[in-house]
Amino acid sequence: MLRDVLAVDLARHAARDLLLRTGIDGAEIDEVIWGQVVPSVLTPNVAREMSLLPQLPRSISAYTLNRACASGAQAVTNAADQIGLGHADVILAGGVESLSDIPILHSRRMSRIPPYLFAEIDRK
Repeated sequence: MLRDVLAVDLARHAARDLLLRTGIDGAEIDEVIWGQVVPSVLTPNVAREMSLLPQLPRSISAYTLNRACASGAQAVTNAADQIGLGHADVILAGGVESLSDIPILHSRRMSRIPPYLFAEIDRK
């Protein structure tokens, strides 16, 4: 059912729902920290995309991190550290992944194959 949903859309939905359920005013959020193991080539900084939600101030800081399977947990840990150090009061943090929308990489040898040969493959 979620195969065609982009990771950034999953993250945006989760963030909007969190703000709605908790009643937190988006203006209270100091930063967005989000983890993602395999970023999309279209939206490589999912946290920045989330920070553009209409509920959040345009000046908000946002970054995405990659720590393999611990990416979401690392985002939450970074948020807790920032709050604990007094650098922020409220941070939106978490992680997202969509293995249905991962970039497929090819070898250098594959990249040297003339494009017209791919047209032949597609016709078969």
